[in-house]
Amino acid sequence: MQRKDPLKNLILETNVLSVGDRIRPGIYKLHSKFKQVVNLTDGTRLISIVHKEIGAGPLNVVVDNLSLDQIDRIKIGRRSIVLAQQRYRFTGEHLYNSAIEVEGLNRDDFEKNRSLVKERLIGRSQPRSLAFIFDKKRVSYFNSEFEKAFVKRMVDGVEQIRAGQIIRGVKQLKGCGWGLTPSGDDFIAGLLLGLNVIQQARNKDLARLITDIYEASRGGNIFSETFLKLAKEGRAFERFKRLISALTYGDEKQVKKSATELLSVGATSGADLITGFLITFELDILDIREKPQLRFSRRHSSQPTVV
Repeated sequence: MQRKDPLKNLILETNVLSVGDRIRPGIYKLHSKFKQVVNLTDGTRLISIVHKEIGAGPLNVVVDNLSLDQIDRIKIGRRSIVLAQQRYRFTGEHLYNSAIEVEGLNRDDFEKNRSLVKERLIGRSQPRSLAFIFDKKRVSYFNSEFEKAFVKRMVDGVEQIRAGQIIRGVKQLKGCGWGLTPSGDDFIAGLLLGLNVIQQARNKDLARLITDIYEASRGGNIFSETFLKLAKEGRAFERFKRLISALTYGDEKQVKKSATELLSVGATSGADLITGFLITFELDILDIREKPQLRFSRRHSSQPTVV
């Protein structure tokens, strides 16, 4: 007698809207849960079940009309997902393409749009974001001794990066801040994504620099490890890809809209990611690559972390 599949009558095809292209098959168990996001892990990798308001990402499964409260385990197959005791099929059309794709870059248009993003960052980001890197008046939002130490650490690290001592600056920034992904790590992720954009748009080989930055930024935070690795690989979530598209091909309205959408990510994560991304385009990459401190950067020890 043929064995019945208890899930056969529960196969649905409409509730899974998107599946990240960097998700590997396997069984993932609950790591943490929030209002619109459930994070699960297989012990080494992290994936997220999210509502459509959060959007697609390289490690996101976007669902609709499904309560996240009941999710504490997920089984990912090559073309199906078992979630909350229901099986959802998906096809290649559901796979989200997370790769950054830039086919040339008009310098004048890009610089104009980059200025618009910086204005939106300064004017619309949360008080405790890294926007003070571009607007010193915003330092006034940080009052306690801990917060002042955080600001000093961030400013010193960014100035080292601007001066060409990139790896030393990254080591100072990594893990600096608070939350699931500290501000310093979000900044570094933005830096890595910016370098990937430059690598594509200007046809420069920055693979070694990108790898050095990633290795210098690694720590024990599974959230930061996950997003830094994706940034190293030039993989971005939907809102960030929209910003890149607007910066390279969009008009003023599109740039402002995409920047505002990204600023809404997390308490300050979106703003801190933008800050690191914008800083990348202040650097003369060719000159920086020739400076000897990058070749010997691993000798610099990491400083104590502000947490």
